[in-house]
Amino acid sequence: MWQEVRSQLAALLKGRVYTSLLSDPDYRSFLQRSTITPPYTQYRSGIPPQFRVRYDLVCRAVAFQVTRDLAGQHALKDGGGRYPLKAMELEGPTEIFRVAGVARQVLGEWWFRRELLYRCLEECRSSGMDYRLCLLAKLRNRLAICQDWNLVTQIWELKLPRGMPIPVVTGEGLPQSVLSGKAVSRGFSSESLQKQYDNQYFKGGELQIWLPWMPALPVTDYMQLPRESSSQSGSRFSG
Repeated sequence: MWQEVRSQLAALLKGRVYTSLLSDPDYRSFLQRSTITPPYTQYRSGIPPQFRVRYDLVCRAVAFQVTRDLAGQHALKDGGGRYPLKAMELEGPTEIFRVAGVARQVLGEWWFRRELLYRCLEECRSSGMDYRLCLLAKLRNRLAICQDWNLVTQIWELKLPRGMPIPVVTGEGLPQSVLSGKAVSRGFSSESLQKQYDNQYFKGGELQIWLPWMPALPVTDYMQLPRESSSQSGSRFSG
């Protein structure tokens, strides 16, 4: 499946320059390896024939590197899941969401759809728990975020407007251990704590969206959660 994803991503990159990604230094580095010239906005609709051979070669090389690194994270199911593993264009108007601490709001590539957010919220309404704690706990479990990967204290929103597609990889998230295998070496936990959580896992199994490069769009705090009632006035989750 990863070979197919690699081909899909290479085809997307060959088709156009994604001008919304020009502020991402890694994306600009990719463009600078080809023969096309700055400011790159002139290639929004396609690459001229005189640049095609070198540009396509670089696209294939970048797609290989990106998908190899992503596959190495062992985060997405390689075929046979509810959500097929594929590279595609994400087009607006749409919103995607991320759970992370304040320091990592835009430093990660992993996002998810509104549908999962609202599904978890509905489950929290009958739990009797604090909405914030319940929702964050459910999202950590469904997205399989190891404790040492992310603090998971906030929900962040990225709104993609119409006419601004970006390349992404989507698939079904794999289960992950509560503490990753690198938790001890990174100083997050002790060996005794690692053994305590041995064979304990977060569920995963939800659609995940991976962004190779970040678009030049604001990422806003979505953590306006009702504390007592789903009908609380002003809540973004009411109604």
